[in-house]
Amino acid sequence: MLLAVQNVSKRYKHKDMDFFAVKDMNLTVDNGEFIAICGPSGSGKSTLFHMISGLLKPDSGCINFQNQDIANKNELEMAQYRNAEIGYVLQGQSVLKNFTVMENICMPFYMSNHANDIHNRALELLKKVGMEQYANSYPDQLSGGEMRRVAIARALINNPKLIIADEPTSNLDKENAIYIMEFLKQISEAGIGVIISSHDDLYQDYADRVITMNRGQINE
Repeated sequence: MLLAVQNVSKRYKHKDMDFFAVKDMNLTVDNGEFIAICGPSGSGKSTLFHMISGLLKPDSGCINFQNQDIANKNELEMAQYRNAEIGYVLQGQSVLKNFTVMENICMPFYMSNHANDIHNRALELLKKVGMEQYANSYPDQLSGGEMRRVAIARALINNPKLIIADEPTSNLDKENAIYIMEFLKQISEAGIGVIISSHDDLYQDYADRVITMNRGQINE
């Protein structure tokens, strides 16, 4: 098993009232499994993703990635986990506008303090997402769908075992949305775990498992 979320809860305070963004969550992900999580805005999907990626710590429960509880990692270990073990595609446009497409894709690799050349792998990823001709372009020269492809390629640069994509097809036309979903499916078929959140019904054609989330809890 790649990932096991066990009895995880996260509570927030708003106007002197406590509420659960995620409550008693249980979820497993195997290598190469494609899971889609759907549900209304505010149902806890992004909070769950932030906890799996180590950006937030759960108030209770544990998140085991390859049999290690990530909540027990120190800040350095957590940063290494986020950079090397998972690829996180944030909701919206997360591509850095002051860097070229190639520089954006290579960024996580350079942050890992690796010394070898990553240029060829970056070019290979650009070809896979149909963006090799834009290697030296800047994000403001790209469409929304093209920037989303760059973000996914960047998430893959360090050969992660798990890809998390928060609303990867939001605000895209149907052609670009299908392209993104087909590419994510190819990623899972290559043995990488994939978890996405989506309001787009396209996920039904690609996901191995669909989970509905509401008020911090899930139904399969």
